Amino acid sequence: MTGQDLGTTPDDMLVLAEETLHVHGIDYATRQAVDPGPYTAFGVFVGIRAALGVACGSPSPEGKRVLIQGVGDVGEPLARRLAEDGAVVLVSDLDAGRARRVAELVGGSVIPPAEVYQTACDVYAPCAVGATINQTTIPQLACRVVAGSANNQLAEPADADRLHGRGILYAPDYIVNAGGAAAFAALKRGVRDEPELYQRVGRIEGAIAAILKEAADADESPLAAARRRVDRVLRRGAPGTEPA
Repeated sequence: MTGQDLGTTPDDMLVLAEETLHVHGIDYATRQAVDPGPYTAFGVFVGIRAALGVACGSPSPEGKRVLIQGVGDVGEPLARRLAEDGAVVLVSDLDAGRARRVAELVGGSVIPPAEVYQTACDVYAPCAVGATINQTTIPQLACRVVAGSANNQLAEPADADRLHGRGILYAPDYIVNAGGAAAFAALKRGVRDEPELYQRVGRIEGAIAAILKEAADADESPLAAARRRVDRVLRRGAPGTEPA
């Protein structure tokens, strides 16, 4: 099945749904589409909490500087949640008007795109395109945590080790940005209760916390621990194997 992601909208999914039933986030009875952005944003939010708990000793975003790169369908609701919990929100977007609007909405500040990587913050949250974590940007980063919704944030797997070498905590992207997928999977199984959907997405916090602990115990990048977790999940789903 397919679903909304970078560059597409709920309305685009409605067009696809005219041709196929294999589209996530569509109520075929009412012909309405569900926006995954708020669910993904909540997953990133709780993932940031887990990472702050390790990096700063407390999961609370209060007083922490969080720089959100890309304030679209995920970045904007993430900014709102962080602001509601007392974070100092910094926003950056190639669309200057959008950046100003979101900054005003949350009482935050706008960071020019060219200054994102050098800006001091507790959390850098890439929520736009991928590959922003690379050999060029890693030496410039002035953050303690990387946790955002963008897909494929690392230009190459070795970048995870480069972050680890600099003492920057990385919340693996395909774990922390799974909120929309988790919500849509639950919707597909018939879950319609909004609090339950958010409760399921909230499990990301525990998953990230476990991954970061495993990585810290082994003195390795969280990416390695995340891959082992994926392997365990896949083995549990394979016929004839024992649960990990």
